[in-house]
Amino acid sequence: VEYWPELCRIMEWSRTHVHSTFHICWGAQAALYYHYGINKTDLPEKLFGVYPHRVERRSSMLMRGFDDVFMVPHSRHTTVRREDIERCSKLKILASSEQAGVYAMATEGGRQIFITGHSEYDARTLEAEYLADSTRTSREKLLDFVGQSLRISSSDPVLYKAFIHAMKYPEQGALQRNEHRIYFRVLSELVELCRRDGFIDARYDGDMAVEYLVTLHRGTLLEWRIYEGNFDIAQRGIAMAEILLRGWEA
Repeated sequence: VEYWPELCRIMEWSRTHVHSTFHICWGAQAALYYHYGINKTDLPEKLFGVYPHRVERRSSMLMRGFDDVFMVPHSRHTTVRREDIERCSKLKILASSEQAGVYAMATEGGRQIFITGHSEYDARTLEAEYLADSTRTSREKLLDFVGQSLRISSSDPVLYKAFIHAMKYPEQGALQRNEHRIYFRVLSELVELCRRDGFIDARYDGDMAVEYLVTLHRGTLLEWRIYEGNFDIAQRGIAMAEILLRGWEA
């Protein structure tokens, strides 16, 4: 990081010249290292998505008004370990996630606050990041989306109950395609990217490909329920999607 010396001067200045400092994502990791010697740790794969978090320290002013469980977007390749934070007596963990790790930390009185996620993101920021990711092909992104959406649909109790309810009462139309829903919108955009890049023959209708992938998603969820979750739903969905894509290749 070329500007590290300058950033260190700013962080040192913040000790005595401001009442409270709010550090976000990489800024939080940098400040934890500078002030407390806590190193960041590489993740095996990028942490990317919106995850449920639980408040751990209700007495903190920062957590007042929060629901017991709240959702936060994350987009990062590194993390800080909980055990490293707990070894530092000056830091208190305010909220964390089973999937995303520690989310909010602060010193007593809130002079220094460290946030690992992106609560400031608007509704479409993560979507834009996901689609613009240049490290993976559009085919890889589509397969990843199939797997991740199945994992989320099966693990989130609200989404899963909504799916089962919608299967029971199809006349309510909850499972019908709706372009305003992020799942359908992102899936459609990824299919079009695959058509543009030649991973899906342009002669195949994009809407048809979307419908097949939606059918795959619903059928896999239903199968997962029948067998009481005794297989990796994301892996199964990706394997089936790969078969579909091979049939659609140019």
